[in-house]
Amino acid sequence: MTAHRPSFGPGVKERFQAASAITQQQFEAAAQQRAAVRQRVAELVGEDGVLLLPTAPGPAPLRGLSGEELDRFRTSLISLTCIAGLSGFPQVGWQGDGHIDRWHGLYAGLCDDMLA
Repeated sequence: MTAHRPSFGPGVKERFQAASAITQQQFEAAAQQRAAVRQRVAELVGEDGVLLLPTAPGPAPLRGLSGEELDRFRTSLISLTCIAGLSGFPQVGWQGDGHIDRWHGLYAGLCDDMLA
Protein backbone atom coordinates (compact mmCIF):
# COMPACT_ATOMS: atom_id res chain seq x y z
CA MET A 1 0.00 0.00 0.00
CA THR A 2 2.71 2.47 0.90
CA ALA A 3 4.89 1.53 -2.08
CA HIS A 4 2.20 1.90 -4.78
CA ARG A 5 -0.11 4.45 -3.12
CA PRO A 6 -3.32 3.41 -4.89
CA SER A 7 -6.27 5.79 -5.06
CA PHE A 8 -9.39 4.61 -3.19
CA GLY A 9 -12.92 5.89 -2.87
CA PRO A 10 -14.28 7.62 0.22
CA GLY A 11 -13.85 5.66 3.43
CA VAL A 12 -11.59 2.97 1.96
CA LYS A 13 -8.32 4.83 2.50
CA GLU A 14 -9.28 5.52 6.11
CA ARG A 15 -10.03 1.84 6.77
CA PHE A 16 -6.66 0.79 5.33
CA GLN A 17 -4.93 3.39 7.49
CA ALA A 18 -6.75 2.14 10.59
CA ALA A 19 -5.84 -1.47 9.76
CA SER A 20 -2.17 -0.57 9.33
CA ALA A 21 -2.09 0.79 12.89
CA ILE A 22 -3.29 -2.45 14.54
CA THR A 23 -0.78 -3.77 17.06
CA GLN A 24 0.17 -7.42 17.54
CA GLN A 25 -1.65 -7.39 20.88
CA GLN A 26 -4.83 -6.06 19.24
CA PHE A 27 -4.52 -8.68 16.50
CA GLU A 28 -4.19 -11.50 19.02
CA ALA A 29 -7.18 -10.24 21.04
CA ALA A 30 -9.27 -10.07 17.86
CA ALA A 31 -8.17 -13.61 16.91
CA GLN A 32 -9.44 -14.86 20.27
CA GLN A 33 -12.73 -13.05 19.73
CA ARG A 34 -13.04 -14.57 16.27
CA ALA A 35 -12.49 -18.07 17.68
CA ALA A 36 -15.27 -17.44 20.22
CA VAL A 37 -17.63 -16.20 17.48
CA ARG A 38 -16.88 -19.25 15.33
CA GLN A 39 -17.57 -21.60 18.24
CA ARG A 40 -20.83 -19.83 19.17
CA VAL A 41 -22.17 -19.78 15.61
CA ALA A 42 -21.30 -23.48 15.18
CA GLU A 43 -23.17 -24.25 18.42
CA LEU A 44 -26.23 -22.30 17.26
CA VAL A 45 -26.62 -24.04 13.90
CA GLY A 46 -25.48 -27.51 14.91
CA GLU A 47 -24.46 -30.18 12.41
CA ASP A 48 -27.01 -29.45 9.69
CA GLY A 49 -28.16 -25.88 10.20
CA VAL A 50 -28.40 -23.04 7.72
CA LEU A 51 -28.65 -19.39 8.67
CA LEU A 52 -30.81 -17.43 6.22
CA LEU A 53 -30.25 -13.67 6.21
CA PRO A 54 -30.79 -10.77 3.82
CA THR A 55 -27.82 -10.28 1.50
CA ALA A 56 -27.87 -6.57 2.33
CA PRO A 57 -29.76 -4.26 4.72
CA GLY A 58 -31.91 -3.12 1.79
CA PRO A 59 -31.60 -2.49 -1.94
CA ALA A 60 -28.34 -1.19 -3.35
CA PRO A 61 -27.69 2.43 -2.45
CA LEU A 62 -28.87 4.95 -4.99
CA ARG A 63 -26.35 7.00 -6.92
CA GLY A 64 -25.51 10.37 -5.48
CA LEU A 65 -25.66 9.47 -1.80
CA SER A 66 -23.34 11.40 0.47
CA GLY A 67 -20.24 9.76 1.90
CA GLU A 68 -21.93 9.68 5.31
CA GLU A 69 -25.00 7.89 3.90
CA LEU A 70 -22.81 5.38 2.06
CA ASP A 71 -20.82 4.76 5.22
CA ARG A 72 -24.02 4.04 7.17
CA PHE A 73 -25.09 1.57 4.46
CA ARG A 74 -21.63 -0.04 4.44
CA THR A 75 -21.68 -0.45 8.23
CA SER A 76 -25.13 -2.09 8.08
CA LEU A 77 -23.98 -4.32 5.23
CA ILE A 78 -20.86 -5.45 7.06
CA SER A 79 -22.92 -6.34 10.14
CA LEU A 80 -24.72 -8.92 7.97
CA THR A 81 -21.83 -10.20 5.89
CA CYS A 82 -19.23 -10.41 8.67
CA ILE A 83 -20.84 -13.55 10.11
CA ALA A 84 -19.39 -15.77 7.37
CA GLY A 85 -15.97 -14.17 7.55
CA LEU A 86 -15.77 -14.31 11.33
CA SER A 87 -17.17 -17.83 11.60
CA GLY A 88 -15.15 -19.26 8.72
CA PHE A 89 -18.23 -20.81 7.12
CA PRO A 90 -19.26 -20.24 3.48
CA GLN A 91 -21.82 -17.68 2.42
CA VAL A 92 -23.99 -18.06 -0.69
CA GLY A 93 -26.13 -15.34 -2.28
CA TRP A 94 -29.57 -16.33 -3.56
CA GLN A 95 -32.03 -14.57 -5.85
CA GLY A 96 -35.60 -15.25 -4.73
CA ASP A 97 -38.77 -15.98 -6.64
CA GLY A 98 -40.24 -12.47 -6.65
CA HIS A 99 -42.24 -12.78 -3.44
CA ILE A 100 -39.65 -12.48 -0.70
CA ASP A 101 -36.96 -10.68 -2.66
CA ARG A 102 -38.50 -7.21 -2.87
CA TRP A 103 -38.06 -4.27 -0.57
CA HIS A 104 -40.15 -1.19 -1.32
CA GLY A 105 -40.48 -2.42 -4.92
CA LEU A 106 -36.73 -2.94 -5.44
CA TYR A 107 -34.94 -6.28 -5.70
CA ALA A 108 -33.24 -7.59 -2.58
CA GLY A 109 -31.42 -10.91 -2.35
CA LEU A 110 -31.05 -13.39 0.46
CA CYS A 111 -27.89 -14.95 1.73
CA ASP A 112 -27.48 -18.49 3.04
CA ASP A 113 -24.67 -18.77 5.53
CA MET A 114 -24.12 -22.49 5.07
CA LEU A 115 -22.85 -23.37 8.47
CA ALA A 116 -22.94 -27.15 8.52
